[in-house]
Amino acid sequence: MNILSLTYEPRATARAILFLFLTISLCGFSTTATAQEASEQQFQAHLKFGEYPAAIEMAKQAKSSDQAQSDKWFREIAEAQRNSQAPQAAIKTVEMIGSDQARYKVLANFIGDGSGYGGSGNSSAGNNSPSSPNGNGN
Repeated sequence: MNILSLTYEPRATARAILFLFLTISLCGFSTTATAQEASEQQFQAHLKFGEYPAAIEMAKQAKSSDQAQSDKWFREIAEAQRNSQAPQAAIKTVEMIGSDQARYKVLANFIGDGSGYGGSGNSSAGNNSPSSPNGNGN
């Protein structure tokens, strides 16, 4: 067999095309995963440094392509805001969560965590029950 002669072999060509297609497809998936990881790292950096407007913008942009990711990020932002003693900002962020169920879970967590931001939690300001005439709970 002469090495320099070129012959057309349909099976070899089909295998080469399939290999090329799979290689390109796998590279695309790898790039997508890498981009998602980079976005997550960038988002976490915004949270770490208290850059909530930038984190909110990222969550808003993710909303069009991945609602679950967006809701997760809004939840994380709201929790960070609450932990930074910004409960009103946290509630506004919770309002941005698209899923009713996810929004309910976050609010239930806020109410029941004992932080004093509502519900049956123990407030450091004391018991200012509206049912008591002097506001001291007695």
